Amino acid sequence: LWQGFVAQVAQPSPDDFIGWSASLEPDTPAALAALQIGLDRLGPLASLERRAYGLEMEAGLHGEATERAQRWLREGEGNVFLLRYLAQAHTGAGREAAAQDAWQRILDGLKGFPPARRPPALTALEAEARRAVAVIESGVQEASDHAAPRGAEPPL
Repeated sequence: LWQGFVAQVAQPSPDDFIGWSASLEPDTPAALAALQIGLDRLGPLASLERRAYGLEMEAGLHGEATERAQRWLREGEGNVFLLRYLAQAHTGAGREAAAQDAWQRILDGLKGFPPARRPPALTALEAEARRAVAVIESGVQEASDHAAPRGAEPPL
């Protein structure tokens, strides 16, 4: 139904492709394909890209979500909000070191904004990044606390 509608509309909107994608869920590959058709037809649009990223994350397609976030970063160098997507994808995939690096890059990028002049969105992002780094560091510390001493045989 949606595919036929979108094919017949001379100037479909991003919402048309988002609706088509939603009608195909929970078939994630089909839903992502509908969004890709929209991206191919309309060009790179943040609403379609964010929806595709969200579907990838929900489906556990963290590699694809990471690639998407890395492409965004190449196009929007230094954008700390785009780094957040990369950090979340690495976190979802369980890549703690890469996630910690991305969260730290956010914190480093925010150093150029004096705290008194930061808009609320940057203040919230900084708090999120600090929490994420603390959680990762506590997990790394916790894992090393439970590690066997060097030279000890692992339990069978």
